[in-house]
Order: sequence, then structure tokens, then C-alpha cells
Amino acid sequence: MLVVVPQAMTETRIAELEREAQSGARRTALIVLGSGIQQNAPEYRDSKLSGVSLERLRYGIWLSRKMATPVGFSGGVGWAGEPGKSEAETAQRVATEEFLYPLKWVEPASRDTLENAANTTALLHKSGIQHIVVVTSGLHMQRSLRAFARATKGTGMTVEPAPIDTAMRVDKSIYDWIPSPHGYGTVYVLLREWLGWLAGA
Repeated sequence: MLVVVPQAMTETRIAELEREAQSGARRTALIVLGSGIQQNAPEYRDSKLSGVSLERLRYGIWLSRKMATPVGFSGGVGWAGEPGKSEAETAQRVATEEFLYPLKWVEPASRDTLENAANTTALLHKSGIQHIVVVTSGLHMQRSLRAFARATKGTGMTVEPAPIDTAMRVDKSIYDWIPSPHGYGTVYVLLREWLGWLAGA
């Protein structure tokens, strides 16, 4: 599997989707996919989203405001996660209390990307949604789109990517090739995506 990072959504495309939303030409939903949760965050006296989940949520809300399109969040407790609150439940609290922007849809049961897609598609299909804009990290998007393509097959719904973390540096210095926490983190994400792709999750 070759991981392909899609380009960021352009201002032109955002404007097109905003016009569609305002005209009612097509019912669209923005869906943010979770990426982890810390169940016990003493500083908040509650759970908190991982840094990646929080950044995805932030971008989803930013897009929602730009596009005049409702936003939801999909994420339960992952297979290896610590039991407790779902990511979606925590995301709803963060969206409401910190961004002052409540989510329209909350899908709290999924444990992986395949379930994100299946559960969210079923939820949105009942709401009459015709088009899903998926918000997730660039390295995770390829697997996410495959899962949503399977989930929406036969429904008439269409899917579109809205990735974050798509900037790729080409002016690498010698220090970029030395092992580092960032480098190890990138390798971890790539291995997880590769294994998830092979497992069909």
C-alpha cells in the first residue's frame, strides 16, 4: 500500500459547497473522525481529546462556519482504548464549551475507521444527507475514503475529503534524517495506516 496524502480543500471548493448549502441544492454534512482520547485529564477534571483529534475538530468547525454546513463527530473508544467516555461525547463537550459551536451529529460507538464509516453513514442517511465531507489527517484519509466508499455503496451518497496536515516539506535539512520523536511518530502513524489497510479496518 502506497499512502497518498490528498491536497487540502481549496478556497474555491469551500465557496462552492457554501453556495450549495445556501441554495439547498444538496444536503451536505461535515464529519470529523476521532483519533484518540485521554480518559483522565486532571487539569480538566474530565476526559480530553488527543492533540490530533482536537486539531481535526477545530478544522471541522472552521469549515462548518465557512461553508454554512452542519458538522458531526465520529468516535467511540478504540479497540485498545481505556474504558470510559467516547471521543464523540468528549468532542461534543469541547465543541460546545470551548468553541461555542455544538455538533449536529455525535456517533459514539465506533472502534475503528470501518465502524466510523458504517455507523456515521447510517446516521446521516436517516437525516437525508446526500454528500459527506470527511475531516481527518492526510495520512489517514486514504483508508477513511475506502471505508466510506464501502459504507455508502448503494445509498446514492457521495464522499469528499477535507484533510488536515497535508503540507509536505521538500527543503529537508540533514537534521530531518536523524532519529527524533517527530520521526518516530510519523513512522508509527504510517505503520498503523499500513496495518489498518491490510486488516480492512
